[in-house]
Amino acid sequence: MNTKSTVVCAVVSGSLLLTGLSCGYVLGLTHPPASLVAPVPHFAPSVPFNQAMIGAAAMGGGQQTAPYIPVITPPPVPGGAVQAPPPQPSPTATVQRNPFTDPRIAHGVLVDLGKLHAVDRPMFGKPMPADPADVVSVFFDPRCPYCHQLFQALDGKVPVRWIPIPVLDKPEEGVKASMFILDASDAKKAIETAFAYVGEHISAPDAEGNHSPADVQKWLDGITIKDTEKHWLQDNLSVWLVLHKVHTEQKPGVPTVIVPHVDGTLSMHDGFDPGDENGIAAEYAKGR
Repeated sequence: MNTKSTVVCAVVSGSLLLTGLSCGYVLGLTHPPASLVAPVPHFAPSVPFNQAMIGAAAMGGGQQTAPYIPVITPPPVPGGAVQAPPPQPSPTATVQRNPFTDPRIAHGVLVDLGKLHAVDRPMFGKPMPADPADVVSVFFDPRCPYCHQLFQALDGKVPVRWIPIPVLDKPEEGVKASMFILDASDAKKAIETAFAYVGEHISAPDAEGNHSPADVQKWLDGITIKDTEKHWLQDNLSVWLVLHKVHTEQKPGVPTVIVPHVDGTLSMHDGFDPGDENGIAAEYAKGR
């Protein structure tokens, strides 16, 4: 996917700078709420995520596991001497396994993604799959224009869990927009409503129909966040950061699309250009 339609995050001295490259604007998240800043590689989510994936991120990519050490009984040799056993690998030695290409670890990643706080959108005319291995996951900021374009283009073509994360400027605004979506009974309407109020309208920021600042503030003031929900976005953001740390060649960006394959592996893409939705649908459908 072309990075010109990606909102890219770069960690700079504890702050996040977000650049929408196709229109040249820079959004700074310099003082995000402490509850939403997930330390990397260590974090303590409120639900029991797969420690294998977290450990992989802590090592900079790849699951760390002790190799299998077979028990070898050396055969006798002439003269009654005992042949020395062949050198064995140290029990503490490790091998790297990529959580995106190792099906066993990838399945754990999918299970973890299924525990995150999200809204489900099935394929048209079909129920939402029960198996997380049959669901595409998308991390998105409700205000990101490319995320919005992806939602409009991809909705209904594949089953998707839409996982909100507030990573753009004005984090308090992003938190409320995200929680509005998570608490809504109609996910599609909620995503469209949130973007209508607080989205970055890159094509026509002053177009007729956009809400006034007073209307936006009134809408935000009407959104309340329950104490029991305050950890939801921290969980989402933590896993998003960990996945990007594992996928070391990519800087964090939104939208982030994770596609499960029938062979048990995963792929991860950042950004959106028109037509990418067809590639995602084809990738998901291959072999299914």
